[in-house]
Amino acid sequence: EEYLADLVAVFHEAQRVLRDDGTLWVVIDDHYERGDLMFIPTRLAMAMRADGWVCRAEIIWRKLGGGRPDPVSNRPVKDYEHVLMLAKMKTGYFYDADPHRIPLVKTHSTLGRQKAGLNRQDTNRTQTVFGNPLGRLGGSVWEISPASNYRGAHPATMPEELVRRCLEVSCPEGGTVLDPFAGAGTTALVAAQMGFQAISIEISEEYTEEARRRITRRLDDTPSQIAAE
Repeated sequence: EEYLADLVAVFHEAQRVLRDDGTLWVVIDDHYERGDLMFIPTRLAMAMRADGWVCRAEIIWRKLGGGRPDPVSNRPVKDYEHVLMLAKMKTGYFYDADPHRIPLVKTHSTLGRQKAGLNRQDTNRTQTVFGNPLGRLGGSVWEISPASNYRGAHPATMPEELVRRCLEVSCPEGGTVLDPFAGAGTTALVAAQMGFQAISIEISEEYTEEARRRITRRLDDTPSQIAAE
């Protein structure tokens, strides 16, 4: 309960500074307490809704190649985490679905009366319906390897691809990305690579310095170009 309350309090302040058309993405794992699954992502989503957020999507990050070692033999191994997409309102926020579209198998629909095993009431439909040429909307299961080539002190860096997928649909050109749990700076690094502004907040001075060195090295910038307060 204390952990969830702390998260809600931090994200409450994030909501205060978030643009009305902005979104919040939370990557969160679950936890077992004495062998009992705690349903942390679901409980967090409900608590966030109670604090005024609108939960627009729950995405499953399936970890290709498996997740962390899970020394159990009496239940399935857990190889996924949750990604919550939240907004201030149900509509009106920025979302560009195109980067996540899935190529179409065929460009148009089959006429209703020609469908094998038809069980819907569309037998009288005679018009061909064409899909979006960019493809159909992406789904809510993202298959991304958790592997990272980063070898710094931080023990749990996110894969850059996970951050990229969140930002490419939710951040407009010239936008700013805020990460209140910056860690080793993966979010800021990816945001900068994509041409966005980035603000990182991290409680650990060690990780802050680690992130600054990492971003400087990866962007081939001088340290003075990465501001600190």
